[in-house]
Amino acid sequence: MKENIKQPEIDISLHQGIEWGTLNLTEKFGQDKASTINQSMRENYLKLKPSIPQMKTKFAQQLLMYAIRSFLLYKEIANEKEQDDAFNIVIDYGKAVLDKELIEGFSPITRAMMKNRFLFPKITRLIREKMNRSNDPNGWQYDFFKPEKGHLLDFNVTRCGMLKFLTDQGVPELTNVICRLDFHMAENFLPKCAKLVRTQTIAEGAECCDFRYLKK
Repeated sequence: MKENIKQPEIDISLHQGIEWGTLNLTEKFGQDKASTINQSMRENYLKLKPSIPQMKTKFAQQLLMYAIRSFLLYKEIANEKEQDDAFNIVIDYGKAVLDKELIEGFSPITRAMMKNRFLFPKITRLIREKMNRSNDPNGWQYDFFKPEKGHLLDFNVTRCGMLKFLTDQGVPELTNVICRLDFHMAENFLPKCAKLVRTQTIAEGAECCDFRYLKK
């Protein structure tokens, strides 16, 4: 069943993320430049909004929002920075926003559940199987497997909504940059015993992204 995500919810998520990333931009560019970037990102979001797909689940919408904010920031700095430098700024920004979101946007109970070695695999699978059932052509699809010995969780991503969106915007190369956040999240917000190993991604031309959470 569709969750009927409202456009105002999407707008709030976008603007909240921009606020969370302000300190990071200020440290890199200074307060005046950071304010200019934020304002331009908001204005360009309004222009982009009609073409943004509305995801069928809230988690998919959250994932897509990272691509949207990253694209808007990249658009602001791409002409004045070398590509590698721009990519590094985008990933640092993404980490800062993710850190704030998980601390301020999630309850202590939710954070504790994410760090629990027994609950983490169940919750992760539950959320993504819901995304599978939505069968959103603009979203994600997953294949789950019985974890190998020494693994907490094994799954493949077989369709990536982030790659589709960024390809439509003409910057598919930005996908792999944002995907580095998976490792940041695994290291800082998932069970301490979980180590993410990924050997390939769809964005690099593979058939799937292979997520393997190994027990340390």
